[in-house]
Amino acid sequence: MADTIKTVRSALTITEWIAIGSLAISICVGIFTGGVMYGQVDKNSQDIAELKPKVDAISTKIERIDANVEFLAGLAKEERARR
Repeated sequence: MADTIKTVRSALTITEWIAIGSLAISICVGIFTGGVMYGQVDKNSQDIAELKPKVDAISTKIERIDANVEFLAGLAKEERARR
């Protein structure tokens, strides 16, 4: 039976510390980016909620204007037909 030698390392090398630091920085950047994206989505949702009533009011006004234009166009056609 062959004897196996087990080595236990107690200290990390500089390369391993750099890798751990890079991983920590990447995680922090990911969390920050997620927070920024969440803030943008929340702000956009609030803007949409504010704009929806305004769009509904404008579309009602546009419908009234369109009805008036159709009425005036009909009057203009009748007046041309009389001439």
